Amino acid sequence: MTQLGSWDVDQLRVLNHEVCALIRHKAAHDAIAASRIFKVGDKVSFSPANRPNWQVGVILKMNRVKAIVGVSVTDMRGKSMGTMGRWNVPYSMMTKVK
Repeated sequence: MTQLGSWDVDQLRVLNHEVCALIRHKAAHDAIAASRIFKVGDKVSFSPANRPNWQVGVILKMNRVKAIVGVSVTDMRGKSMGTMGRWNVPYSMMTKVK
């Protein structure tokens, strides 16, 4: 760590740029690897941000890093309303349901 203290600002900026590029590449690689686990029609569960309960739905479309998941909409009593909500869910947040 003391060796980095002797670097000038331009050298540190170059290092920061390279580290950020490497992190972006690894995140994209991990997302693509996670997408290979799923296919259209799979039943999956996920927990949306700011929601206490898990949602269960079916993958309708697969994109590079996220999938469109259809979830049936229910009323306050738990009865299906016949419509489908669509969520754009990262593969890393999904789990296959049997």
